[in-house]
Amino acid sequence: MSRPIAPLRRSTARCVVSLASVALLLAAVRQPGAAQSPVEPPAGVADTVASLLGIRAGLSLAAAVPRGGFGENFDAGAALVGDVTARVLPIEWLTLRLDGGAVLWESETTERTLYYRDVPIPIQASTDTWVFQGAIGPQLYAPGVSFRPHLYGLVGLSYFETSTSVDLDAEHMDDREESIHIDSEVHVSDWTPSFVIGGGFEIPLSAGDDGTIISLGLGAEYRTHGTTRYVPADDVRDVNGRAEYTPVSSRADFFLLKVGVTATSW
Repeated sequence: MSRPIAPLRRSTARCVVSLASVALLLAAVRQPGAAQSPVEPPAGVADTVASLLGIRAGLSLAAAVPRGGFGENFDAGAALVGDVTARVLPIEWLTLRLDGGAVLWESETTERTLYYRDVPIPIQASTDTWVFQGAIGPQLYAPGVSFRPHLYGLVGLSYFETSTSVDLDAEHMDDREESIHIDSEVHVSDWTPSFVIGGGFEIPLSAGDDGTIISLGLGAEYRTHGTTRYVPADDVRDVNGRAEYTPVSSRADFFLLKVGVTATSW
């Protein structure tokens, strides 16, 4: 029973010697002054990068002014436009802009009467022509200027729609204050690519404790589209209870004159 113990002792001794050798090697490597410290950027570089990267968001009301063939079928429209601008690179004058919004070109409301078992039922038919749009592209700033002038060029996609919504008039119902939606129909819809060029400036109004700057934003942009199908709202006619209309095809170009509020975190 005593023979197997000797090899076990020799193995244990070898392990102890090996561990001691490793410990001495580590101690020699980790001499005072030889400790490795993490590489840190030069003073001020981190703060500079943080100040260049950030996000700006804006929301604007706009007047839409049609041009060309589009202007022959519509007067001025009203728009709500939002945008988000991000500094994705540590370059003071270059940002990436994402833009989206909706333009109401025309709204026509008529009162009609339907008959159900010889009982007259008054209804309201509202026909609207909308443009919903989204675009993305670079935006350039003039660095070091307090009112932040900027220019941008975007590419995107726009959706044109003319639709009618039919509601039961609440004025003729004693027990209801809101109209009852009966039906709706999309007469014409079309998707088309869009190209945008615009610019503006921002007048600082206040600054928060976290560095966020609230500004008054003023700007203008020109949106151009290819040949687009649409229907002016006042061209949709009711003939014996059926909607009749003739779609129009033309380029759909217009200006947007914007005023709004922006919040900037850089």
